[in-house]
Amino acid sequence: MLETLFKRRPKILEAQQCWMRDSIDSYLENLAQKQHANYSLRNKAYLLLRFAAFVQKHGCCEISEIVEWIGAFAEQHENRNYQTAILQEMRRFIRYLQEEEIIPVRVPPQAPFSDVVCEYEEFLRNRCNMSQPGIASKSGFCQRFLCHVHDSGIRQVKAIDLGVVQKFIISEGNSHTRRTMITYCSVLRRFLSYLYWRGEIQRDISLLIISPKSYKHERCPKFFTDAQISAVLSSVDRQTSIGMRNYAMILLLATYGLRSKEVAQLRLDDIDWRAEKLHIRRRKSGNISTYPLAPSVGETILCYLKNSRPKSSHRQVFLAHAAPYNPVTSSALGHATSKHLLLCGIKKRGINAHAFRYSCAQQLFENDFSIKEIADYLGHRQLTSTQRYMKIDIKHLREVALNSGEEML
Repeated sequence: MLETLFKRRPKILEAQQCWMRDSIDSYLENLAQKQHANYSLRNKAYLLLRFAAFVQKHGCCEISEIVEWIGAFAEQHENRNYQTAILQEMRRFIRYLQEEEIIPVRVPPQAPFSDVVCEYEEFLRNRCNMSQPGIASKSGFCQRFLCHVHDSGIRQVKAIDLGVVQKFIISEGNSHTRRTMITYCSVLRRFLSYLYWRGEIQRDISLLIISPKSYKHERCPKFFTDAQISAVLSSVDRQTSIGMRNYAMILLLATYGLRSKEVAQLRLDDIDWRAEKLHIRRRKSGNISTYPLAPSVGETILCYLKNSRPKSSHRQVFLAHAAPYNPVTSSALGHATSKHLLLCGIKKRGINAHAFRYSCAQQLFENDFSIKEIADYLGHRQLTSTQRYMKIDIKHLREVALNSGEEML
């Protein structure tokens, strides 16, 4: 496999004589089975041959020791972006070798008080019936707190006092927003309450943790004007496959006010071409919404499916354009949206893909739709979820603010 990627005789000989040839060859064959293009395989082969020569030059001839040289190999290049790309590719190579048991998996050192965190995870799973993502987020923060406790010189959980807790909250508050700290304080309060309930600490100091103040709907949602939405869509290069995909995804966000996750999870079966309907089946509140398929949206999606979408067995509409052509994620959609917002010069803090949802609500408010109709359109089960959108109803808020005798500008 390795020699077939090169045409020049010197490079073929270098590949044949490479001491990591078997491992590299196995890795490239695995990628080829996942439909990676030849040019991509060739670039990876060049990189891995350079890496093999680099580690051999420094006296490493054992495949199990190559993990230690990844960082030094990437640091040869001054460009930070190139360093990151090299590290990502080398980690994928190492991960494959570990999965194939060619090199051993290194077990990271055990974190301080990890047994306490494991017991807390079991408590959240069995007693609180919490989902695994929720458990992971909370246990990760609790482990960070216990590492801070260990670094403070405390070696026993029962020695945790209010002073070390306050220092941890202050250190976290220096790098996180107020709303994030409200969540973190709540997580920490529950964890300390659990430790007191278990008898691990003698005093319930969870009652002494004061969270920052929070007010319901205190921030005004950010939204785009019609001109800004048109500018964002115009910034997309629809002559490329990726551009056509991004244009279709952003158009769905702007037309229907969908969430990023709902666009990413849209399936081919969700589009009823004969009835001209669009079904959103996996909504946040668990309900299903059906929209009329706008001609512009239908034509854009159809053009993407015919000309740009990679061939794949996945039923999701939007796929990545690099092998193995997995469905796009909501984070990938967010990155694509941010890219085109920057191209339009929209750099305001807090502006992201969700702003299209607020923009859709704002347009409905301007057209005098009732809050119940807007809630149904956005897929809200409770009207309270839609009430925070009322702060962007500029037209009616301006009328309320007028005193007698004043005129609207």
